[in-house]
Formats: sequence, C-alpha cells, structure tokens
Amino acid sequence: MEHSAVRAAKVFFRRSIQRNANYKCKYGGKCEIDTYMRRKCQECRLRKCKEAGMKSECLLTNVQIQSKFLWRRKKQGDDEPAPPTTQHKMSPTNQDSPSAYLTNQDSPSTYLTNQDSPSTFLTNQDSPPTFLTNQGSPSSGFFSSDQSSPAAFPTDPSSPAAFPTNESMLQIPSSNQGFPSVVSHIEQPTSSAPSVTLTTEQHRLLTACREAKEKFMPGLMHCHEGMYERMMELPTVEERRALFQEKVTLMVERLVQFAKCLEGFMTFSEEDQIAILKAGTFEAILSLSCWHKAFERPEIHGGRGAMYLHSGGKPELIESFKEFYFKMQELNLDDNTYALLVAVVLLSPDRPLIKNYHVIEKAQEPYINTLQTYCSLNYSKPNIFAKITARLTELRSLGEMHEAYMKTRNFKLTPLLAELWDIQ
Repeated sequence: MEHSAVRAAKVFFRRSIQRNANYKCKYGGKCEIDTYMRRKCQECRLRKCKEAGMKSECLLTNVQIQSKFLWRRKKQGDDEPAPPTTQHKMSPTNQDSPSAYLTNQDSPSTYLTNQDSPSTFLTNQDSPPTFLTNQGSPSSGFFSSDQSSPAAFPTDPSSPAAFPTNESMLQIPSSNQGFPSVVSHIEQPTSSAPSVTLTTEQHRLLTACREAKEKFMPGLMHCHEGMYERMMELPTVEERRALFQEKVTLMVERLVQFAKCLEGFMTFSEEDQIAILKAGTFEAILSLSCWHKAFERPEIHGGRGAMYLHSGGKPELIESFKEFYFKMQELNLDDNTYALLVAVVLLSPDRPLIKNYHVIEKAQEPYINTLQTYCSLNYSKPNIFAKITARLTELRSLGEMHEAYMKTRNFKLTPLLAELWDIQ
C-alpha cells in the first residue's frame, strides 16, 4: 500500500510540473494529506511532495526517460538465463550504462523539464504569428521546387531490400507511444544473435524526415554561405547586425516549413504550433549549425562564430555555442541523425504554454524510437544514443541562455524575429 502511494505521489508531482499547475487550497492551506484528502486538496498535496524532497530539476527529459527505459529493458533481457533450447542472445545496443548521462532516478515515471520553473516569456498572444498562417500543405511556402536528391533508403516498405523481416528487438509497445550507413544494407540476422531492425513505421518516418531535410535544409544552410565575408565588408555593427538578422530570418522561415512536414505537427492546435516554434527554433538552428559545420575551428580564419561577435553578440555566449559544437562534432553524426534530432527537438512537449502535452508527446515518441534504433544500427561507438540525449540537455540550457540575453538587449529585430522572441 505504501509503495503504491509513493508511486501515485510521483505521478502527481510529475504531471503537476509538466502542466505548470497552479492549485488553490479551499481549506486554509493546512490540510493533513491522507488517502482521502489527497483527492480533495491538490495544493497541499503538491506542497507535501516538495517537503518530502521531490524537485522539479531532477525530472528527466522525454528523450532521457526513453533512453533509460530501453536500457533497463535490454539489461533485464541480458540478465535472464537463456533456456536450454535457446541459442540466441539479445544483441548489445551499444548502451552499456546510461548513468553518465541520466540522473539517478528510481523510476522513469518522474521526468520532463530540467528547469526550476517554466519560462514565462511567452505571453499575451493576441493573434497568430504571420509565419504560421500559410499551413495548407507541408510542401507549400518558401520553396516551390522540390530539391530532394535520390533516395538513400528504399521507398517501398514491401520490398525485401528495405529491411529484414525480423521485428525490432527494441520495439516499444503501442500502448506507451508518444541516424553513416544505408538502412537497406543492414546485415540479415545470424543464428548467434538476432538483428535490431527498423520497423515499417520507423522506416517511413526516417524516409519522410530525410526527404524534408533534403527539400528545405539545403536552402536553410545556404544562408550561411559567404555571410561572414559580406558582413566584414560592412562598416558598422548596425549594418552587420541587420545582415545577420536577415539571414537568420530566412533560416527560421525554412525551419517552419520543415516542421510542417513532421508527422502530427499540422494536427496540433494553432497555439501549440506557435509555442513549439517559438521555444524550439533557436535550438534547432544551433543543431543544424553543427551539421553544417558553421562554427569552424579557431585556426581557420577565426571561426564562423565571429559572425555572431561582429553582429554585436556576447563573447561568453558564443564560446558556449562553440563548445557545444565541438562536442557534437566528436559524435560524428550523419545527415539522417541530424534530421531526426531536429525533429525530436521541435516536437518537445515540455515547452512553456503548451496546452495539449500528451498529444505532442505522442507525436514525438516515434521519432525518439526511430532515432534510438537508427543509432544502434549505424554507429559502433558505445552509448551513442545516451550521448545524444546528454547533448540535448545542454542544447536546452543554451536556448535559455540565448533567450535571456536577447531580453536584456535593445536590438532592433526583423518583424519575424521580434515575434518569435516576443521582443517589442
């Protein structure tokens, strides 16, 4: 009974933090919480959870909890003795332990947000941003021609070359649902170890994500080309900042088109679409800068990070960006991994002002599962997926640092950027 009550308290605390709940006690704020009163007074129940030691900063992010769940299930499978007639053993997923990257939680039930309190920078949305008004089709918008290149994966799921017939050993039950080699070249299972494979659904998500990347990302990354040289030709910081903002605005426009191609995004409410884009756009652009190698090493003409400095950026902040960039380069991720990574970042449900948390969580989980399986198939480095989740935590912190910096500066921004960051 006591164990059940503790688990219920964990679930209540997690959901309260996720929803940024603001409870009010009707009985003076001094309720004695028991199995009866916990249903009557949620404010006192939440206060008791905090007094017992529950902390919002200890909650795991959505990606981290998925990684921990998969690692535990794999570990349990390895610990079980094999029957006499069994000649197969669970193949390793290159994730020996998540302890270096995940906080030590007794249960994956407590997760989401690594923040003491949700940000309150998104308020008073009188009208939807103009960059979300044209949502008729994911293919409509800033690119009228298809820039996609020949498919790197078989497009026909029924083709035997698309993927092996065995179901993925890491398939998540449907009741719980919320990237350098070619997938079609995965070796067939052997008699000594069954192969982990992409399911039909995961293969479809990966193909769609890759095609959206090939259609919109080249144009997005083209914004970087020659920008540093052109900025250095301008005499004043104001002119350089104006050019920099113009290019960033183009990146945001293309990233919005990429987001519209993600499965489930167009079914979200308009308020949730806006909240996702406002909170996740900078993090996605920073991730794509790592893919495009926008921050070159200092010995190469000072690095592309100098663009940010010469446009009036904060030196300490750009150093944090470069540190994150070098950590991402150490992982040596391929294009498909970055495409899935950006999808996971954009579809994060633990953002301020999200109304339908579970709808967005359900849309994000298939991308997390696909990313985890793809990493286990295509990388030999140990714990690659756990390392990616650790980088996502750093990415969230960098996004918050950038947001706080922009709030303290009196920059004149383009209308889209001012709308994106709520700066008048």
